[in-house]
Amino acid sequence: MVMKLLFIVETLIVFYASASSARYKNIPHYEQQFPEVLYQWNQLDYVFPNENVLQAALADQSFVPGVGVPVDVQPYYNQAGDLKVFLTTPRFGMGVPYTLASIRDNSSIEAYPSYEWHNRGDGKWDCDKISSAFRTAITECEQLWVLDSGMAADEFKCPPQLLLFDLRNDELVHRFRFNNSLFTASASLFVTNVVQVNDPPPAGNCQDAILYVADTDHHGLVVYDYGKDEAWRVENKFMYPDPDFGTHTVAGQRFNLMDGIIGLSFDEQYLYFHPMASITEYAVPLQIINNSTLFAENREAAGDEFKAIGKRSSPCVPSAIDSKGIWYCVTFNPIELLAWDIKKNMIEKLAIRREHLEFVGGLKVVKNKDQQDELWMLSNRFQRIASDTVNRNEVNYRILKRRLDR
Repeated sequence: MVMKLLFIVETLIVFYASASSARYKNIPHYEQQFPEVLYQWNQLDYVFPNENVLQAALADQSFVPGVGVPVDVQPYYNQAGDLKVFLTTPRFGMGVPYTLASIRDNSSIEAYPSYEWHNRGDGKWDCDKISSAFRTAITECEQLWVLDSGMAADEFKCPPQLLLFDLRNDELVHRFRFNNSLFTASASLFVTNVVQVNDPPPAGNCQDAILYVADTDHHGLVVYDYGKDEAWRVENKFMYPDPDFGTHTVAGQRFNLMDGIIGLSFDEQYLYFHPMASITEYAVPLQIINNSTLFAENREAAGDEFKAIGKRSSPCVPSAIDSKGIWYCVTFNPIELLAWDIKKNMIEKLAIRREHLEFVGGLKVVKNKDQQDELWMLSNRFQRIASDTVNRNEVNYRILKRRLDR
């Protein structure tokens, strides 16, 4: 316990000191390469099954051009090394024809797994379909976990759910619906999901998996045990937003957003998390939050196990950890891509073009066909959406990639 506390204290001191750019400790083996822009859009180019379907969607306004805002990106390399890229466009408002898509070679997007799988937002809600996909996660078993918030235009249309698709045949293999003990319809918004697989291939089949799901508006974490098909809710004071950091500045534009817990990532020992309205990173041992009995009677149990481990110069939204234990996020003001070696207590600002990374909503680390780590980022200029200053004559959305082979 003494060594554990010492690690936490040392990390807090180093990461806090790193918030000043003059005190950054460089990780010497990084190559200073700029992330590569793979896709970019002024507005998303939705594909429909045929012209009649498109015209019908325009007529009933289940499709309003320019409304869709991409939030998350999820690259997928299959066993043959072929790449498929997924995109989510949650229903912040109506007019989004589908909210989970894959990207074609020409940068247009098409509904995944099919157009028929999606509620259209035309008033006819089928809760067996996808209502509002927020973020996704892919396992080592070529499976795609989709977090469907069930919310459209700030109203719950369906209960939140987790959907598991087999990427080898694009078929649904599992569904978990959140019950009323896990969310509050008038307050909750589930936005982030990450998955820890304890029985990966070739020996395992990804049945022993734990998902962590962030409820940003009602400030909690849902832990879902896939193998047991059971879930429990965890709450802690560190999951709340900090009022001192509820006003955000991105590329010179200010907006207010008091989002709580949103960034989730993990290594072999800890879950790391932070609210959006915060500059502090927190950690809790996986063995604590994976123990459902601790939280059966008290959602706020084991409070002393949650620790602040560092401060950044500015808030960020998603985070991810690579296979070497390096933690990444893109801060708001200034816009910086941070790489933090948690175990060695070193942090570096990686080379970027700031105009390409205005509000990163999606960030993933995946292994490519050569088994090298890649960092993928989706920038959506959310600050312009929040301030209603989107210019459709400019590039507003980008997907970028950076190799992490140093």
